[in-house]
Amino acid sequence: MYPYFLREESQVNNTPLIWRTVSSQIPEVQLSKSHNRVAATEYLAWDTLGLFGSSKCGSHSDVVFVAIDFGGTNAIVDAIRAGRIDSKPRGVSVGVSIFDTRSLPSPSVSGVDVFKTYNIGVGGCPSQRRLEEKRFLFGTTTWLPSLAGLKPALESLIDRSRNIVIVGHGFGPDLTVLRELGVDLQHSIMGIIDTARLAEGAATGEPTRGDFRLKNVLARFGCILEGFHTSGNDANYALRALLLLAAESFLSEGRDITDVQVSRVNSLRDFALAPVPNEKFME
Repeated sequence: MYPYFLREESQVNNTPLIWRTVSSQIPEVQLSKSHNRVAATEYLAWDTLGLFGSSKCGSHSDVVFVAIDFGGTNAIVDAIRAGRIDSKPRGVSVGVSIFDTRSLPSPSVSGVDVFKTYNIGVGGCPSQRRLEEKRFLFGTTTWLPSLAGLKPALESLIDRSRNIVIVGHGFGPDLTVLRELGVDLQHSIMGIIDTARLAEGAATGEPTRGDFRLKNVLARFGCILEGFHTSGNDANYALRALLLLAAESFLSEGRDITDVQVSRVNSLRDFALAPVPNEKFME
């Protein structure tokens, strides 16, 4: 069964978003885990990342992946439901990281450059701001005076003229926040990928719950990172997890693949494993 947020809440025309791509599959496309959420998520990832090459069967091309991670999800939801949209609860933030598939393949673009990453905080005393700004590794943090600015800030980063796939890790609480904020989850949204669910479906043996934490998913691929639990960093890292998991699952299918597909897989891995700026940890 789908996670509740894909099965019930995130629907377009009464059809779960994840199935909008799956329904376009043709018979020769084999899924490793047919008729379950992992197969659907794998297919969505492969299709929108262009892993079917020039003859890919899906209808969703020219995709932008938008990873979103909120800090203080409960505080945001509680404040909105209490009618306090102009408040500034402690510890609230949102991270957004954007991966444009027009960058693939592009040897001249580094992994750090290809993920456009933003960190947005709400309120915060001077000491909190200094800590948040030090922990965010991909630029400077933008500060909003209240929760009321969250929706406009998010919308300003989403290009609705493109096909969009939303990405998150353990995305249920984040999706609830998006819905409470009134963010449009229909126009231009091709699907939603939860990398935690994707990692869970790809697991072998008897994994523990901790194996599906973002840090541990990335570490399995040799992607050792710092700065977790900062929204902007986590959004960036969720995109890296998506690319690594998609590449791994595509190759594990055992089908014959073309040189173009091999190049695409290698590009995904290179982007995901690109070094992360760490100067702030050296201060």
